[in-house]
Amino acid sequence: MADEIRTKYGSSSLILPADVRKPAEITRRISEIWDRYGRIDYLVNSAGIISYKPFLELSFDELQAMMDVNYWGTVACIQSVLPFMIRQGAGHIVNIASTAGRRGFPMETGYCASKFAVIGFSEALRLELQGTGVGISIISPGIVDTPMAAGFLNLPGIRDEVRPISADEIASRLMRAIAEKQVEVILPLTTRLLIRLNGVAPRWADWLIRRRVKRINALIQPRSLHE
Repeated sequence: MADEIRTKYGSSSLILPADVRKPAEITRRISEIWDRYGRIDYLVNSAGIISYKPFLELSFDELQAMMDVNYWGTVACIQSVLPFMIRQGAGHIVNIASTAGRRGFPMETGYCASKFAVIGFSEALRLELQGTGVGISIISPGIVDTPMAAGFLNLPGIRDEVRPISADEIASRLMRAIAEKQVEVILPLTTRLLIRLNGVAPRWADWLIRRRVKRINALIQPRSLHE
């Protein structure tokens, strides 16, 4: 990534690997950034993991791992960066949540719990930060075409059924959210409509989700039987 930035844009970069599950490590890395640049303008929390299976097949360790990375990792990064942003009187934080943080989906109990936590935390903190010059935006996408979802998306017929969002589109909408100080971006449109429907008629939303899961299972099961 550093080479690509240098080649394309002619500027240097600082790449610092870190484990978001280790707050002390995050704090140390953030201090290194501050010492080098003297300010931190943006923080994007995008680290995430998922275990896609029925609740009773999930181990407690799997449930805890999703919460540790998806929620506590986000909290740790913000807790380390926020004092610097408040000190400089400016900054913007973007938390990558999910539509699974606005509406529960089957086979995603642990993931939904972690993303619901991210959204609740983000909304509360946004109010606390009013007047500090620091803003918070939430990006809540449907399925994104990333390595995390590759195993699922590469099954025959799945991409046509779920129509994943590209990572480039997420990045573009993220930059727009920062520029316009948007509170939350939910995409794509079909998912945004589902979330709105869930607010007024949750049983209808249940029905639509069950129908879609049934279609997805019909694509997956023949492959499983063949194997």
